[in-house]
Amino acid sequence: MLEADSTGNGFSCLSFAYPASQLLLLRFSGFSSESAETNIYSGNSTGTTRCVPGDVMAAAEALTPQAKRKVTDIGFGNMLNLKLKRLGTREGIMFLMLLSDVSSNDESFIIRVLEHSLIDVTSQGVGSVLGVPVGNGKEHNLGKPKDHRAPYDNLCNELIDQGYNMLHRVKQTKNGAVKYRIDKKIKIEHVIDYIRKSKEDTDKQVYLFFCVLVTRLLLPTLSNYVIPRTAWMCSNFELMRNLNWCHLIYKDLKDKVSTWQKRKIK
Repeated sequence: MLEADSTGNGFSCLSFAYPASQLLLLRFSGFSSESAETNIYSGNSTGTTRCVPGDVMAAAEALTPQAKRKVTDIGFGNMLNLKLKRLGTREGIMFLMLLSDVSSNDESFIIRVLEHSLIDVTSQGVGSVLGVPVGNGKEHNLGKPKDHRAPYDNLCNELIDQGYNMLHRVKQTKNGAVKYRIDKKIKIEHVIDYIRKSKEDTDKQVYLFFCVLVTRLLLPTLSNYVIPRTAWMCSNFELMRNLNWCHLIYKDLKDKVSTWQKRKIK
C-alpha cells in the first residue's frame, strides 16, 4: 500500500508521463527533473517528463479564495497544497518500471524493489497519497472524441479573443511526403495567465485550474498542451466530483507501465 509522506515535503507519490503516458512516483522526495526527452537505456525506450507540479502550484496561487473553496468542495482541496515543484529522476522511475509486475488481473500490481522487499500499488494507495475523489460508485462515460471538441474549441476561441496565440504549425508525414497544417494548441502557461485575469469569474478559474491539474499532474500525456478530452472533462464539475479518480489514475498507470514494458522488450 502506498502511504502519504510524513516529512512535510508534500506528496511522495505523483504522476509522470512516458512514451504512452505516465507513472506514479513511489516514495520519492527531493525531486529534480526537466521536461525533455532523454534516452535512458539502449534501444528505442525513452522517458519523457510531462508532469510539472510547479505549474499546478502556480495555478493554485492564482485562484481567488472563492475559487479555492469551490475546488475544495468538489474534492480536490489537497491539490491546492502541493510542496514539490519538480519530479525526478527519469532513471529512477524507469528502474521502478522495470521492477514492476503488472501481470495480475486485480486492482494491484507489485514493484519488487529487493528480493524480499515489495511495494504493493493499489487504487486505495493512490487515494491515500493523492487524496483525490473516490466518486459516487457509478461508472461514468468519458465520452467520445466528437464529444470533446466543443468545450475544447470554445476554450481555444476564448483564449484567442483574449489575445493569446493559439495557432501552431504541425508537421505531417505521409508516404514520404512532408506537409504542414495549422492547428490550435492550448499552452499551459496561457491557461495559468488566464486564471490570473479571471478573478471575477469563479467558475472559469476553477475550470482552468482543473485543466492544469489534469494535464500536469493527474493524467499527463505525451502532449505539452491541454487536450480535447481534458477540456471536456474539466468543464463538467459534477463529472470531476463523481469520477473515481483513484481507480482512473491507478488503471491508467498500470496500463501504461505494461505498454512501456512491452515496448522495452521489443
